[in-house]
Amino acid sequence: MMGESLGAGVATIIIIAARYDAAALVLDAPYLSALDVAGDRYPIFPVGYLMRDPFRSDLAIVNVHAPVPMLHGEQDPIIPIASARKLFELAHEPKQFIAVPGAGHLVPGLDGVYPRVKAFIDAHTVEAP
Repeated sequence: MMGESLGAGVATIIIIAARYDAAALVLDAPYLSALDVAGDRYPIFPVGYLMRDPFRSDLAIVNVHAPVPMLHGEQDPIIPIASARKLFELAHEPKQFIAVPGAGHLVPGLDGVYPRVKAFIDAHTVEAP
């Protein structure tokens, strides 16, 4: 399963809710929670009172037991890489954090990134018969 940006939180929550084993949970531009990102961007507003769904990836990731490669552009203007690193700390092994120098928001298509993700997944999964 793969989630990008806001979809990273959705994918993390869905993989738990679906109660099925995925080969991996690939997250591109993930975040600790939407509340964390909004609070960082708008510190003067009471974002906790304004958000209907804070997309708490931090609460869901601890229940993910599939391999978790995370990708994040080091120059992402939307989701701070620090938020992604905090989420990564909460994830179970096996996990891999790929910070992409010079990349902004959403990493797909950058040379050399997906082969690294594929190699990680291949190293931590068994092909079904």
